[in-house]
Amino acid sequence: MRRERLVIVGAGPAGVAAAVQAARLGVRPALIDREGVCGGLVRNAWRMENYPGLAEPIPGPAFASLLARHLRNFGLAVEPGEVRAVRRAGADFVLALGAGELIAEAVVLAVGTSPKRLNVPGMVDLGGRLCYEVREALLLQPKRAIVVGGGEAGVDYALSLADAGAAVDLLLRGERLRARGRLLEAAQNRAEIRFRRRCELRGFRRDASGMEAEIVENGQPGVLRADAVVVAVGRLSAAAELLPDLAYSPGDSLATKWTGLFVVGDARADFLGQAAIAVGDGLRAAQLVVDFLERRDAS
Repeated sequence: MRRERLVIVGAGPAGVAAAVQAARLGVRPALIDREGVCGGLVRNAWRMENYPGLAEPIPGPAFASLLARHLRNFGLAVEPGEVRAVRRAGADFVLALGAGELIAEAVVLAVGTSPKRLNVPGMVDLGGRLCYEVREALLLQPKRAIVVGGGEAGVDYALSLADAGAAVDLLLRGERLRARGRLLEAAQNRAEIRFRRRCELRGFRRDASGMEAEIVENGQPGVLRADAVVVAVGRLSAAAELLPDLAYSPGDSLATKWTGLFVVGDARADFLGQAAIAVGDGLRAAQLVVDFLERRDAS
């Protein structure tokens, strides 16, 4: 069975930062990502403008390319693979992958978050036109799109769709958006984005000409036509589902009850955070891992 000193799961900002820092400190990691590419949810971002050192705002996919180049500069690469579970085996860890198992002395989980799922009638009939990440919807090249959710992710997704030429209906359950500041201001200045407040999504219908969403807006029933629907109603840490034996709960600490296992980035924080916060987590986890491995070697 393959054995590694350190396995990092997830190649978003936290995972990349952990991998590079561990390599700098003398521990070469195996960096595994389900999609086999850098970026994670950063690849969905409309624009990144608050990451220190950026000369100007850049799209999320461009930032993901910078992460990939950063890895290459240290001779590291992302290995495609889906980690399905992590369990303790004596002093080591066993990672169950789709193609077998892997033993690691230390593990960093930088697996991000999983979307909360929508549950309304007619969803199964939409096929690939119901999306939980905006980059999936952009592949459909929609002329009309619906975004469900008025948080930062929903507004960010609406801006990406508007940039791609879509007219966007942004559905809000209440009156106020949870997004704020420059992001909200950018969306409010876009004629392509229509904010539908106090709007409840009741279900979907398909017909020969496309897709309809049944809504109740301000107490009045209505119908919206769309080529794609993007759901952004919240996300949850993806770490717990990989740790069935640990009963993991997100929190402030990178360390877990299992010595040598760390959770970083959005997976630790349990919310859609910031790339800079995730990078800080990754750097700190790498230091903790190296300290742990040095103590282990000395014992």
